[in-house]
Amino acid sequence: MTDSTANSTWVVALAGRCWAWVSIIVLPMEWVNDNVAPTYLRWQVVFVLDGPAYIELPAAFDLRSVIDAPVVDVETLHPAQLPSGTYQALLRVEDVQAISPPMFLAMQGRATGGNYLLGSITVP
Repeated sequence: MTDSTANSTWVVALAGRCWAWVSIIVLPMEWVNDNVAPTYLRWQVVFVLDGPAYIELPAAFDLRSVIDAPVVDVETLHPAQLPSGTYQALLRVEDVQAISPPMFLAMQGRATGGNYLLGSITVP
């Protein structure tokens, strides 16, 4: 992804297995900025679950903290109780000022709306 404000390339990968319980999701992610300039503006990382229900969960992670070394972030998200089933786990990075479209990441699988597929989660 190229951030037009900083000319940086961002890559995110799951740093481990994503775990889901009925009311808690633990999401380890590794963020890498392939260039030296951080993003100067605030972007919101949003974790999306799409399946029997659709839910968007904002993450607390601030991309401005990723400068020249990979940063591992472990998010613990607390969605409302989810119906049983299999959900697609998606990630989107939004401009909080709503000026730019969702951030382009240097990874495959960008869908309409700027979501990237991370995998799936099954809720018992």
